Amino acid sequence: KSKARLHTSELALPVLGMTAPAMDQNLATSQELELPGEPDSDKVYLGAVKSYNDRRGFGFVACAETAAEFGRDVYMAKLEAQMAAANIRLQPGEDLQKAAERISEQLAALAMEKPGDKPGTAPRLAEEDLIQFMVKLSVEGFPQAVQVQRLRKYTGTVTRAPEWEHESPDSPWKPGCVICEEVAKAHGGSGEVTMQQEACGQVRLVPGDRVTFCLPEELEAQKGLPAMFEAKLVMLAQSHRPSGSVLGCCRIRLPRPAPSSENKPQPAPLSLFCHAFNSKVILSGLSIDVSESELMRFFSKQGASKAIVAHARGCSFASITFPSSQEVSTFLGRCAHAFADDKETRIATLHNHARKKMGSSGNCVDEARLPALPAPNQCPGEEPSSILVSWAPLQLAIGYVVELRPAGTKADWAPVDVAAGRLGTGPGRFGPTTSSCKVSGLRPGFAYEARVTYFSSCGCRSEASDASQPCTPCGEQGPAQRQHHLAANQAPAPAWQEVPGPHQMPMMHGMPPGANFCQPPPMTAPGYSQQQPVPGPGPSWRCGHGTVV
Repeated sequence: KSKARLHTSELALPVLGMTAPAMDQNLATSQELELPGEPDSDKVYLGAVKSYNDRRGFGFVACAETAAEFGRDVYMAKLEAQMAAANIRLQPGEDLQKAAERISEQLAALAMEKPGDKPGTAPRLAEEDLIQFMVKLSVEGFPQAVQVQRLRKYTGTVTRAPEWEHESPDSPWKPGCVICEEVAKAHGGSGEVTMQQEACGQVRLVPGDRVTFCLPEELEAQKGLPAMFEAKLVMLAQSHRPSGSVLGCCRIRLPRPAPSSENKPQPAPLSLFCHAFNSKVILSGLSIDVSESELMRFFSKQGASKAIVAHARGCSFASITFPSSQEVSTFLGRCAHAFADDKETRIATLHNHARKKMGSSGNCVDEARLPALPAPNQCPGEEPSSILVSWAPLQLAIGYVVELRPAGTKADWAPVDVAAGRLGTGPGRFGPTTSSCKVSGLRPGFAYEARVTYFSSCGCRSEASDASQPCTPCGEQGPAQRQHHLAANQAPAPAWQEVPGPHQMPMMHGMPPGANFCQPPPMTAPGYSQQQPVPGPGPSWRCGHGTVV
């Protein structure tokens, strides 16, 4: 179609008696210059360029504050983007028509080819640029960015991460600190800048992380006004933390699609627990009717490539896979995400979650927010009245709680005391490298079943695993009887748990074999000498919930 238009215009030029340059000049003089916008209020916002297209001549700005206020991203016209990129500003009280002429001349001068420069080297805004702007509502009531100013983006190293202090809703976080050589060069001093958790979104930073940020107070300092610098719009750029470390722990409020029938009411938004690590986001608290396609209506727009939903007996979970941890960090760094769905703009928001949920009786209720491990394995111990419990460890876990109870009963689960190696009353935790333990002091002739729960670095716990196969501890027996008893109690592993060696194991969801759990290092269980091997999962074992975690 474009070729057809070009051919027709070329044929029409001689008929009209007008050359192409003459047409362009005539059109330019008759066309009014685009005027810069004036804000409806003096309120100033901070945001990031979510998208911008020079060819189409507009873009959009992501800002949590405007999303909450207007329910959508902010439109940015081409002129406003060009002015921000070229650092051209309106003068106070300047006539808009004269300002438009001045801006047009300045932009034309910047776009001219200069010796040694490439054609079209005028400054441009790019995606993820940080800006300060004001808002003007369109005739339809949609927000438009005006008086846009690009902010300098700094890169620094976290020396102290924001830390959770207490349950106060006003200020639960202790500020962190980032140090930046560029800030020291620009403003003197050590280059140390305060950093609030609010400016980091829902990203959990740790010392040593490299982050990008801006200092809006620089604009005040340029005017000669006193300024106290504080990092804003902080984004995680690089991290060398262990692969199982939690990047974020929060709640997500996700709007649901409109019902297919007009007679049905709009479903309430989902309120889900969200854990992020590596290139994955784990969601818990899903209702039974949530599907993978529904989740991908939102997460595909955030860069996710795959969603898997698993419905467990106590809670349903989902795993969202992203190309890399950078997309996960960007998702967590913004607390509001506008997306188009059913021809409407919807807003998904990320929130801090209370460390404990209050029950109806006023007591704290500890909720399971992570998927369960597969059922552990048991076998009789070499010592009388003992059982060995082994499980598949995870990189995500920083501790495990092992519990036993008489098999086939509804008795309460009793935790294993880590120090004593016996059933106790308090929930002791085994370390992250532990994959088995010995439990002594059990009643010979009575069968026991075991389950395992793990905890992450953010303090959240998993759903308890399914109960193991029953196992009966040995009494006072000889070696031959003990070997026969061990073989009788060793239940075969489920088909989904025992797999071929690592060289034969297939890729699971694009991840190499063994990527979902830590290789258990040699360790010593309570009561064992250093030379004695401890039964536990070997290299050919993987987590049965690998499809989720």
